[in-house]
Amino acid sequence: MFAELPSIGSVMWMPFPRFIDVTQLDVFVANCPPSVLRSDVAIIGMHPASFQKISANADILDDVARRIEGAPLLIVRHQNGKPVIEHVRGEEVVGFQNATALEQIRERDIAEVIRRPGSELPKHAGLHYEGPNGDHYEAFFRPGFAARSIEELDRLAFWLAPMLLGRKSILVDHWSMIAIAYHVGGYFSELGYPLSITVQTLQKYDENRDVLVRRLTSAFGTVDREMGAVLVSVNSSGRLARDVLFPAMTEIGFQNPFGVAIAQTPSPPEAPLLSLTKLSDDFVRYEPSKCPACAKGNSTLIPIQRDSYLLNLAAYIQPTRITRAAAHPSTEVVERYRGINAFCVHRTHSDGRHHAYFVDLLPMLETGVFRERLVTAVGPWHDAGIELIVHPKHMAGARLASMVAEELGVTRILGCDENRLQQLEGDDMEHLLAARRICLVDDVVISGARVYGYRNSLTAARRSRGAGEYELYCLVGVARATSEKALMGVYDMVHHTAVNPRFLSIEKLFLPHWGESHCRWCAELRILDGLPNEIQVKPLIHSRLEVLRGPGGLLDDIFLSWTNDPETWTTVTEDTWPIDEPAYRYMELSSRSVFGEVQGADLAVSVAAAIQWLRGNHRVGDEQWRESELDEVFHSPLAKVLDPQLYLAGRFYEPAIVASILRASKAHDIRAPGDDLRLNDRIEILMKAENSKGLCGELILAAAIDQLPRISRELLIQAHPDIKSLAQSIWEHRR
Repeated sequence: MFAELPSIGSVMWMPFPRFIDVTQLDVFVANCPPSVLRSDVAIIGMHPASFQKISANADILDDVARRIEGAPLLIVRHQNGKPVIEHVRGEEVVGFQNATALEQIRERDIAEVIRRPGSELPKHAGLHYEGPNGDHYEAFFRPGFAARSIEELDRLAFWLAPMLLGRKSILVDHWSMIAIAYHVGGYFSELGYPLSITVQTLQKYDENRDVLVRRLTSAFGTVDREMGAVLVSVNSSGRLARDVLFPAMTEIGFQNPFGVAIAQTPSPPEAPLLSLTKLSDDFVRYEPSKCPACAKGNSTLIPIQRDSYLLNLAAYIQPTRITRAAAHPSTEVVERYRGINAFCVHRTHSDGRHHAYFVDLLPMLETGVFRERLVTAVGPWHDAGIELIVHPKHMAGARLASMVAEELGVTRILGCDENRLQQLEGDDMEHLLAARRICLVDDVVISGARVYGYRNSLTAARRSRGAGEYELYCLVGVARATSEKALMGVYDMVHHTAVNPRFLSIEKLFLPHWGESHCRWCAELRILDGLPNEIQVKPLIHSRLEVLRGPGGLLDDIFLSWTNDPETWTTVTEDTWPIDEPAYRYMELSSRSVFGEVQGADLAVSVAAAIQWLRGNHRVGDEQWRESELDEVFHSPLAKVLDPQLYLAGRFYEPAIVASILRASKAHDIRAPGDDLRLNDRIEILMKAENSKGLCGELILAAAIDQLPRISRELLIQAHPDIKSLAQSIWEHRR
């Protein structure tokens, strides 16, 4: 998205994959994020073959126009081998179809394809990078590492092919660019100019020029003077292209070979080169003597390998810990409702959605503390003039809506799911159209999809019947988004501000939004279900499978526990674990759990919320945001991990807490490349503790899904030889 003219608020850019049937173009558009669909102008990038198909069927574009509710619709396609913008539906935007707009679209599209973990080595206060050219960078970029699908290669070739058209001998600066160059050659045929191309690559950044010339002579053979090109990943200093690539191509016979880079750093290059997109100021190039990170003296310099562009250091490890500050927001909420079955794990909802961590509002509604907090929360709305309350047709939503209506004195309550609002009739529809201030009441909000659905349906129903504007308010029992920043997106849907509050929640709890693919209990079920029959019939495993297969979720007995009898392997409860004796802890740390007096699923949810809080960005001041201490996705080379000294045989010595941490953590939260020995040391300490055996089942599972290193497996078996048969079966037969 971008803004090009003052009269245009935002523009939606959608590159349409060529392998999707063009008759599904309107469905493709409809699946765009809500913020994108609210744009003022829509532009679709069309592969030549796709454009030919829609040209023969005008209904396709009519369907798309209806999806974007009348916003101007434009298409970027190729004409005579060059990209052009063409207006196809809606009101024409004057002054938009020009070269500047096309350039902006290209820059944003390319940036979206190449800016991803792995290709972008991010900026961080604790480290910076030495590029293959010897200069220093606070962030480093490798575009060739980004294109991981045909659709992404298509998007790069869409813009590159017109520039390189007619060039059949292409030299790239790195092996990761070979696929991009060959894909560009294949795209020539799509533009109507079939041409067989040859691609060669620089073998390493400091490859000898004479060696390169000999290789290119052999690869390209007899050259056509006008058909040479150089494709560079990132033009930073420009020295590589100026001093090596272009001279080598010229020496073997190419005259004025064309040059283009995928990206350009913000530092002025010594040798400029046409580029598809420009990088942000994070990617500024510094001479070593002028590097500000080096001058500060507290930043590790990580070299980039000259041949592979990989790091000479596997990872920079940033350990973190679960502090009282991280646990406090969730501990307060969970303790308020502990012991009433408000929280559970591994629960499949009635609508078929699976939740690793589930919050049930119904038990909360029965408590006095929830009623008190509701009365306080809705205080700002007593004078708001809300006329109608709408809620989904499930019990929790209906009961909460009644409580809110009673407190605010609202007499009209409408129970209707978002996809049925436009079909309402009689008094219900009259009330919906007459109200100017409508409040949506729901049990929980996670992603905000339901809020968005209600807003769209309300708007459509009122517009189609000529009703006036309305104000939408929203109240939920529990706002359980993945982070504060994610929750802000929901605020925006109802135009919430501190001065004019439109979104209220009785409780707020940040939790992982994990379905079956990430649920650790689903992983346990898959592992145990894959064991040989002679293992599955053991009482502990058999009963465990029965529990895990049920849809109702787990409240107690949530871990794979262990006893001293390997023949029975009966399930034990947390109460039988010898938690009075610490396994090992640093004396400066308090022996009291930071998670409060909770057990079972309550504890698991509280721990998961504390870890999720570390993953998210949270506001420090009015404008400043705190950097996350853990990552949702691993970003090489920064390994943000929980410090094993503070949760394995450390601060959280109770087996139930250690197990909860393992269940709530992703593998990259626990392990860092090159740090397995340090993690293994803590496991060895833990295994020597007298109460460690009850935790063995959880440690075996953690090793099975690679949360723990392979070297830890031997420690588990050596510490408790009687678990060997189960451990080896799990590790050998895991799915």
